[in-house]
Amino acid sequence: AASGGVNVVVASGFDLGNIHKVFNGEDVGTLFPAAERPNKRQRWLTLATGSEGALTVTQEAKDLIASGLDAPLLMAQVTAVSGDFDERAVVSIVDPAGTEFARGICTKCSTEIEDAIPSCGSLTFNSSHTLVANNDYVLIST
Repeated sequence: AASGGVNVVVASGFDLGNIHKVFNGEDVGTLFPAAERPNKRQRWLTLATGSEGALTVTQEAKDLIASGLDAPLLMAQVTAVSGDFDERAVVSIVDPAGTEFARGICTKCSTEIEDAIPSCGSLTFNSSHTLVANNDYVLIST
């Protein structure tokens, strides 16, 4: 509930007076303050979708995305792709250790991304190409 934008208090249910104390703002139990309420797209990405593949990103990309600066995920920040997915598919965004920290909608299909990741040399299309727009991903964990 707290991650959905609602303050949550955990208090003893044995003392019925605690409900009144909580609503009067008294210090009872443990308060979990509300996080910023996610928008509809973020809730959909978090709760109602499954991942069709994964993009492994650099540690710098993870740090930038997790910082909350609304930075897009760029092609140059992707080091590997897994799964077989189409354009506009929901994908996991994973750190170098393979841990999912975000989920988003990818603008390219997996084969295009695989073909563009160089074994050595330069990318086959602009490395500043946006793969996941800043309003098309949601942080799962940091």
